[in-house]
Amino acid sequence: MEPHPDEQFHPGDEQLNWSEQHENLKGTKPKGRYNKFSEHARTLISTEKQCALFCGGKKCKYCTWENWTEDKTEIKGLYSNWVTDNILAMARPSSKAIKKFDIIKQFKEKGITSVISIQKPGEHADCGYGLEESGFTYDPQMFMENGIYFYNFGWDDYGVASLSTILDMVKVIQFAVSDGKVAIHCHAGLGRTGVIIASYLVFTNRIHADDAIQFVRSKRHGAIQTRGQMEVIREFEQYLKPFRIIFSIEGTDSREFSLQQFLNRQKQILHGYEARKLKYVPKVIYVVCERLLELAKKGNSLSQIRKCPSIASFDKKLNQNQNGDIESENGIPRVSSQSSLESQISSTSSHLKRIGRRKSVCMEDLPDEKLLALKHKTERELSIKSDTETDVFSTLDIVSQKSDDLDSVCDDLGCLSTIDVAEALGTTDVEEGIYSAADIYQQKLNEKDSAWKDLANEQNQYVLAEIMWSWLDQLKEPVLKAQDLSVIMKTREIDAVLQKLERGTRHTIEYIMKIIYKLKPLDDDMLTKIYEKLLSYLTHQWVVIDSFKDMSTSWSMSTRDSIMDTETKEHWTEMKKNQALALYTFFIRLQETIDEKFSAQSNDKTENQK
Repeated sequence: MEPHPDEQFHPGDEQLNWSEQHENLKGTKPKGRYNKFSEHARTLISTEKQCALFCGGKKCKYCTWENWTEDKTEIKGLYSNWVTDNILAMARPSSKAIKKFDIIKQFKEKGITSVISIQKPGEHADCGYGLEESGFTYDPQMFMENGIYFYNFGWDDYGVASLSTILDMVKVIQFAVSDGKVAIHCHAGLGRTGVIIASYLVFTNRIHADDAIQFVRSKRHGAIQTRGQMEVIREFEQYLKPFRIIFSIEGTDSREFSLQQFLNRQKQILHGYEARKLKYVPKVIYVVCERLLELAKKGNSLSQIRKCPSIASFDKKLNQNQNGDIESENGIPRVSSQSSLESQISSTSSHLKRIGRRKSVCMEDLPDEKLLALKHKTERELSIKSDTETDVFSTLDIVSQKSDDLDSVCDDLGCLSTIDVAEALGTTDVEEGIYSAADIYQQKLNEKDSAWKDLANEQNQYVLAEIMWSWLDQLKEPVLKAQDLSVIMKTREIDAVLQKLERGTRHTIEYIMKIIYKLKPLDDDMLTKIYEKLLSYLTHQWVVIDSFKDMSTSWSMSTRDSIMDTETKEHWTEMKKNQALALYTFFIRLQETIDEKFSAQSNDKTENQK
């Protein structure tokens, strides 16, 4: 599986450089710029009178350049300030200023590749030099003809947008920042511009709303003008919370979710090619499996994720070495791949500790029903690539990289054999250090986007496998539910079964099976152990397959028996033998279908290359 040419890398956190005079604002509650009477009055006055009363009409200081000092014009001829290294807040430019000060040339020199307008066409028509036929003070085509992307979102002046619209916008900003720097404007570049920049910092840096407001104001004096604008940023922070939860962790603001609920939330956060590719497959499953393939020298699909700058470090308490075999790298405990994974001192107790994890905790934010009721514009409407469905498996069909390219990747990342990876997936013995490292990943994936880069760089196959199994285990209902098992028992045709499964269930299962295909050839006992473990985690039942040469090597038997020996309540019930056999038979037939399909495709590629 190789990276797609349309795939954008995550630009990472924005560097927030607080000045000494503003450092004390962190953690404080910001105040509105206007009093309540003034805020209300502005909503009652027509835009024409607003221009005369508040802006200055033809002499509007925001639409002209004579009154601004050099420190207020990062772009000469525009009232503008850099809020971060990548984001410029500015007043709306005019055609006259663009030509007089060669603003397009300045943008290119500064690395600005996108302009985002938050104005409605026709607004503030009496300010400055008037409007063009486009309804703005400039023709957007001027930018686009010079290789600068243009996006427009219309908000009312002094107003706010819906939370779903703000989310769409910050995803567009993130997309744009992955390609270069971004200039954002409304009329003055203060109210609406400040709101969307602060919301972007909440989204990409995961900082508190009040800190985002204070930071934007420290860089752009007078930004974020009304109480309503401040409040929508706070609401946006709460709105994002459920979308951020990758793992349900007891004692935190997270709660259990099903596979379908997770996919519904995941699609709100992802965008572009990644959103289409992972429409029906959890990102955590995808990244873990692709990383395992990379370690086995079977692909390089995570190169875009590894481009994401990893800025945030883990808390000091999480950096502490919790096991003699764990080393800290980028704040993530690393379990040395050279350390022995056979000495099992406390794996049983570690496994038992994890059994009690699936406990609901209330969220202090919007309920699922309200979140799902909010409509989201598609990325087609946001002037970026159309949202045509992309199959995550289609990258399997792409011709593999040249062997020397993969060799160079493996030199950098460290490669294992397919047997090493398969053993990690099917192992019955997991060290305490592996559990500790996986637990820290779970916490950090909930907290920081940069944790995805760390996961894409993970060297230990056992840690990766444990993350995947833990994620499947913590779902509030199994991927394969009772009705799915009934369909498998009653339906003979593979395609007929797949069509009756939910899309998320079907695509997730097919994806994992295709990963197993990529790891072949494997001996029968190894494959059976992986299937047994996979089916147990997919159904939340002990699935025992009676085809081992030595049943003591069965994952289900050995793991279940170790739990029963401790007189601890069983995590799962045991699946009935006839049901387990039917399920196993279905997966074997599904694997054969997948193997035949990709073997045929591989042969076709070979013929085409001759």
